[in-house]
Amino acid sequence: MMIEIVENKLWVQRMKLTFFGLEIGTRMTVIRLAGDSLFIHSPISLDIKLKQELDRIGRVDFVVSPNKMHHFFIADYMQGYPAALVFASPGLPEKRKDVAFKYLLKDNPENQWAHYLGQKIFYCGEDFREVVFFHRETRTLIVADLIMNFRENTAFLTKLVLKVVGSYNKPISPVDTGLTANQKAMAAASLEYILGWDFDRIILAHGDIIETGGKKVLSELFFWLN
Repeated sequence: MMIEIVENKLWVQRMKLTFFGLEIGTRMTVIRLAGDSLFIHSPISLDIKLKQELDRIGRVDFVVSPNKMHHFFIADYMQGYPAALVFASPGLPEKRKDVAFKYLLKDNPENQWAHYLGQKIFYCGEDFREVVFFHRETRTLIVADLIMNFRENTAFLTKLVLKVVGSYNKPISPVDTGLTANQKAMAAASLEYILGWDFDRIILAHGDIIETGGKKVLSELFFWLN
């Protein structure tokens, strides 16, 4: 069952996900725009129960894949919601040539959701590009892999490995500190833009949601870009 983060405005749904043998889980975010219109970020497997829940709370109009990793179930939503507009992240159409994408996420929001959501590509080279969103009304930053936050709810083996590498019980990011000067400059510009948004909460795909103090967390995590 979906968890309502902000009443009638913001929901999340988790599912199990194994990555290189480790259970890391993943999370989909659902945002209400105008009226019954729903915006789905990082879609998970669309089973009958989830579809019923989505149909109960509104109408799925937009589905977005925020980066090249969060795409596995995108075709399910194309089939389940043929009237919805499905947006690919930069580079995904080349990776998923089996999917006929008509729309591509850009560095600024589409007119259909610009009033509700800020949008920015966190870019530091071809290896990492993620489209980050900001829900103004709930002061929520929505990311996929830019930030991960594995805490007590983490599976035992995953927790053990994270402890060994020093990545447990704190926010982490896959963005490599060994960027070239040009890549670092691009990442710093992306970060500066995102930090200009008035967010407090961070919803992420992997690990625990950061309920408050999100801007400080993001700034401190990427201190090395300054």
